[in-house]
Amino acid sequence: MSTNTEVKPAALADDNRCRHISSSGRRCKMPRGSRSSAYCTPHSQLEQQYLHAEKAAEELLGNVGSFQSVIAVNEVLGKLFRLTAENRIPIRNAAVLAYIGQLLLQSTAEVGYEIYKVEGSSGKENMIRQALALLNAES
Repeated sequence: MSTNTEVKPAALADDNRCRHISSSGRRCKMPRGSRSSAYCTPHSQLEQQYLHAEKAAEELLGNVGSFQSVIAVNEVLGKLFRLTAENRIPIRNAAVLAYIGQLLLQSTAEVGYEIYKVEGSSGKENMIRQALALLNAES
């Protein structure tokens, strides 16, 4: 019996391949982006987005307790713009969040009207004060 310690070219090629496994169980065929990464450049970027998603969500929402005021929604949309420009949120997610923000902005007048009907003008003013206090506490 002879022992062959020579590395086969196919095995060497596998070591250089991205380690991402798709939902169908197939391994990515792209080469790794760098020696320190186990993934190709696109999958490495996806991994980084997932790792930083929680931090981005915390940064995006901050102290905004509710989305009942235009001020609160506007603050979140501004942060969304910044995080998207920094490429910290995937474009598709940013588009969905911006659309939800638009819906929230359209509904704030109705929310304010409901609060006004139930609690009077002081209730609506209190809601705005609370929103401003939360945003100021964050700064």
